[in-house]
Amino acid sequence: MVTKHGVVLLAAGVVCGLLVGGTATYAVSSQKTVKVCVTKSKVVRSANKNGTCPRRTTKKAIAVRGPAGPRGPRGPRGAPGTSSMWGVVAEDGTIASGSYRIKAVTKPNAAHQFCVQPAVSLPVTRLRAAQVRALGGPGTVAYVGLGAPNCPAGWFDVSTWLLDSVGAGAEPLGFSLVVP
Repeated sequence: MVTKHGVVLLAAGVVCGLLVGGTATYAVSSQKTVKVCVTKSKVVRSANKNGTCPRRTTKKAIAVRGPAGPRGPRGPRGAPGTSSMWGVVAEDGTIASGSYRIKAVTKPNAAHQFCVQPAVSLPVTRLRAAQVRALGGPGTVAYVGLGAPNCPAGWFDVSTWLLDSVGAGAEPLGFSLVVP
């Protein structure tokens, strides 16, 4: 037969266990430390059933995170990217800010032709692989030409065109350019 006092003591024990267990779980998860029992010869031992360390061992906290240290020095500069030149040029030949390695753009007598001066010497193989796009919408194209008679030596030309149902016609449009 179970007595009233036994039931009350059992219920009180369960409640205390839940409260203490919940607190211990919260403390471990918020502090991110683990406590272990260690012998003098640095052997880790398990704790007793009641959570205390056995005789001749001491409780040690491991995985303790200290305060953040000072910021380290700046790292070395990275390798250059794969693109050697890119940019956007407006219809009037103005180079957009943020364009990279486009030194100058002129418009010779042809309204749809732009002469582009790169800021660095680019091999012809890279210029042939250039990706250029006219900024006019559907039906517009642009292409890179090499050795145009209207452009100075060392420059290359970009021409913009409008394709419609009648055919292709020269059209003065801006363009975007990426040279790998």
